[in-house]
Amino acid sequence: MKIARTTSCVTAKGASVCVGASAFSLRSHPFRNKRPGDFVDLAVRVVAGGGEKFFKLAEAFGEDLLLQLRKPFQGAGFLHVCVAKLSDVFREKPDDVRAEAASLNSALQAAADHHVTVVAAAGDTGAAGEPCSVAKALTGGGFPLVKEVNLPSSDPLVLAAGGTSLTASHTTGAYAGETAWGLPYGEQGTLFQATGGGFSRLFPRPGYQDGVAGIGAARGVPDVAADASGHSGMALAVSDGGGRYTIRNSGGTSASAPIWAALIALADQYAGRHLGFVNPAIYQIARGPGYQQAFHDITTGNNTAEFPPQTITGYQAAPGWDPVAGWGSPDAQVLVPLLARYAGA
Repeated sequence: MKIARTTSCVTAKGASVCVGASAFSLRSHPFRNKRPGDFVDLAVRVVAGGGEKFFKLAEAFGEDLLLQLRKPFQGAGFLHVCVAKLSDVFREKPDDVRAEAASLNSALQAAADHHVTVVAAAGDTGAAGEPCSVAKALTGGGFPLVKEVNLPSSDPLVLAAGGTSLTASHTTGAYAGETAWGLPYGEQGTLFQATGGGFSRLFPRPGYQDGVAGIGAARGVPDVAADASGHSGMALAVSDGGGRYTIRNSGGTSASAPIWAALIALADQYAGRHLGFVNPAIYQIARGPGYQQAFHDITTGNNTAEFPPQTITGYQAAPGWDPVAGWGSPDAQVLVPLLARYAGA
């Protein structure tokens, strides 16, 4: 079995936090007979007995995920989970997903009630909804091209993370700029080509999005963004067995989500308290005078998806919030103290 592991780290105010993610080969996973394509991984920060650590909580399929989301609140061994990250997505198909979406929303509400922010990837097929069966698509099966957003990122109780393509100095690492992650930085005709984004067909606009330019009656996705380009994002160590590893590049919004999970954990630590569900604070900060300092506003690029001969025309990045990169990527040095001030206050 091949396992690819990624780790996102965020540093602010002299402290560093890393959140890991793992992706297992669907063909060789021991649970391959249980709805392949519903596989997700869940990484969390746990505070217990005065100590704190990150670890992988669960590898879950379908309804099992709902149990895993609730597990930290049911066992005496878990005192508090501050942030969780989900990296898998599935299409928001109102005709056959409403029941599952309602169950997922219930689990997410339990997380919010226990002061947890769940961060989810917005998806990697641009404005086209991702297939419910990822395995089918990866093995050459077709899926209907529909302009829609994905679950669980479209749920209002999730912080939805979109993707950017970052430019920085190769010598100093200094920030140079960003654009929305999409073609040509993605791969045409694949499930790895552009950041997800758009408007929900299941969920109405949540209160924290009221009055945001560009958002109508429906939930807008994503909320925020971070580097997702395979050219500038993650470095993966892939185990080939026998103690051998291959180092390769990777990306996608599954890389963006743990960056935000790590940043929220830093803010929790900075505040010295549990900040809880941070979406309202994110929007409060982004609509305030410190927006340009706390975020990198992404104003170029789009999330058009191309599956020749078909094209799903996406949205265009623009100043302020947009359905491509949300409010943009974080400047952790500024955003962490602001989150500590406003979230859960």
